[in-house]
Amino acid sequence: MTLIARWRRGKRSKTAKQALLPNYRQPGWLSRHRKLVLAVTFAAIFFYSVLFLLIGRFLIVPFATPLVILGALIIWALPERERIPDQLLQRLFIAFMVAALIWPNYLALSVSNLPWITAARLIGVPMVLILMICPSQSARFGRDLREPLSVNPVITKMMLAYTVLIVLSVGFSTDVGHSSNNLIIALVNWVAIFFVAVFVFSRPGNVERFVWLLWFVTLFWCVMGFWEWRNSQVPWANSIPSFLKIEDEVVQRILDGSARSATKIYRVQGKYTTPLGLAEYMAMATPFILHFAMAGRTHLIKLAAAISLPVVFWVIIVTDSRLGAVGFLLSFLFYLFFWGVQRWRQDQQSLFGPAVTLAYPLLFVGFIVATFTVRRLRSMVWGSGAQAASDQSRQVQVEMGLQDIVERPWGYGIGQAADALGFSSPSGILTIDNYYLSIALEIGIIGFIVYYGMFLVAIVRGGVMAFDQREPEQLWIIPAVISLTNFVIIKSVLSQQEGHSLAFALLGMVVALLARPVIAARSDGPNNFPSAR
Repeated sequence: MTLIARWRRGKRSKTAKQALLPNYRQPGWLSRHRKLVLAVTFAAIFFYSVLFLLIGRFLIVPFATPLVILGALIIWALPERERIPDQLLQRLFIAFMVAALIWPNYLALSVSNLPWITAARLIGVPMVLILMICPSQSARFGRDLREPLSVNPVITKMMLAYTVLIVLSVGFSTDVGHSSNNLIIALVNWVAIFFVAVFVFSRPGNVERFVWLLWFVTLFWCVMGFWEWRNSQVPWANSIPSFLKIEDEVVQRILDGSARSATKIYRVQGKYTTPLGLAEYMAMATPFILHFAMAGRTHLIKLAAAISLPVVFWVIIVTDSRLGAVGFLLSFLFYLFFWGVQRWRQDQQSLFGPAVTLAYPLLFVGFIVATFTVRRLRSMVWGSGAQAASDQSRQVQVEMGLQDIVERPWGYGIGQAADALGFSSPSGILTIDNYYLSIALEIGIIGFIVYYGMFLVAIVRGGVMAFDQREPEQLWIIPAVISLTNFVIIKSVLSQQEGHSLAFALLGMVVALLARPVIAARSDGPNNFPSAR
């Protein structure tokens, strides 16, 4: 008897049994061998526990992976509910951004063989859990999140592709443990922040509340910057509680502060590990304060914002960072362009709009010329002899990095850029100063295109949309686009990642604001946005 005949005979026999006893079923393999299954399961749990006790503290990420997968399966299996913690998700997002923008990462709980437990991580982990729970328990939440993402499919696909690439990069990393830690940071602080920001900023009123928060944080760092400049030390350096003090050479070097070797002048750094981080934040916050000064609801707000701008510029100066000065000046230059085009298109009787728009190329060229001819401006933008060593090291890094990228175009794994480059500072510390180079070294040429592609698409689409906006909250897309532009430009000379959470939050803001008019048109009315809960 052939195999096919046996299979057909068995099938007819099974069908006949089902017809004779329709309410009875033959027990499956699991039912017949449940004792064996339970024994194997308990044995696996026992050996997993023993291995975790013996070597788990040295391999936290590999041993935690099964627990994460199990938790994801439990969340996926949760029943649907009417009420979900979406309001808590919004509060955690704000709390996370406050922690990321104000609390120094080196003030943290340090547990043996575990990553530093920072304020951002304490808030970020529950935020991610709730982000996973909400769509599992509510189809409405999933729809509200998918709508703005579907309006911007290119950005969404690039974000998903970036997520896949950083996960895959761990597999070909030269240090899997270090890359795994960096992967967790990227997934929580950047990827999850983007999706949460899209949901939060889709709610009317949340964008304006967030930019008020940015202004407050900026003023806070202006005050702290003045305090630090007077004392040549961060204010909390000698007042750190013992449970937050980390005995680490890197942390001590941060607390000691820094000065440019050629000038020996102290450089203000705030909560960041270097002055460049504070200068980057100031440059990214400047467009929002400028928008308050130009389009504030009251004259008092406009006056307060106008007074804030010189103070922000002073803080950038005392950081002695060219990237901050460039971002600050470009904010005014870009905002002038948006203002002129908007004024021309919305008020055709006005002469200011056409005059500014038509004269803008000359103004832009004049600014570039001034950066070469005006001594003070040239020093701020292009640097002087004091920055010659930095410029030379960046040039050397690019030459070395391009060779490494050619050798491994798929990358060396997330978090491995500095090790792959192998460039050391005069003090013997591995360093890399260009985030374009970092991305290409970590996740390859494709990763470089995907990463910067999603920011450039958001900048272009947001810039085009900004010309025709009239609704006050929608106008915040102008400073958001300028801030992202500053971020992309600054990354050419700064590889630090402390400002990335803000950049991904602003990317989510642009996606949400781009989607609002489309969602409103689908709902046949401008007031039918998803309700604020």
